Amino acid sequence: MILLPALVVVQPLQNFLYLGGHGNGRTYGMSAVQNIVQILDVQIDAETDCDLLLLPAVPFSRLMKNNIYLENFIYKRTTEHFSDVIAGIERTFFMTLPQRIAAFLLDEAADTGSDELTLTQEAIARSIGSAREAVSRSLKKMNKDGSIQISRGSIRILDKSRLYEMMNTF
Repeated sequence: MILLPALVVVQPLQNFLYLGGHGNGRTYGMSAVQNIVQILDVQIDAETDCDLLLLPAVPFSRLMKNNIYLENFIYKRTTEHFSDVIAGIERTFFMTLPQRIAAFLLDEAADTGSDELTLTQEAIARSIGSAREAVSRSLKKMNKDGSIQISRGSIRILDKSRLYEMMNTF
């Protein structure tokens, strides 16, 4: 079991498996990591500072069975994470790249409580499952139309209504 309030990327072989999300004090339960680590040769990189708690599965399972509050907490967090995964899949299949970027930027602004986002284009691309070059092109268009302002390592949202409009245009 892993509890982490940060972005963690697990790399099996040459592919990325995205687990968790940006921190902001949130806690994620990732029991699946243990199974992945046992099956694959992996490298785990924390892209932000985080606290990592590794617990053996069997004792933790016993603890959950004996503590309804812990069990409820873990199931709730797992359900929330699964909902985020499903939402990400829906966005990938049913939204254009600019729509996915707009949704991502709006979500990040809501999560951080700020319109000034400290993000690289590479981090955005990885988070939405796209190529950095394609994300860069879309961000430049959004910058040109006045929705955002791009600077090295950060993006400032200038017009949220335009991003919402972009996100909901089919």
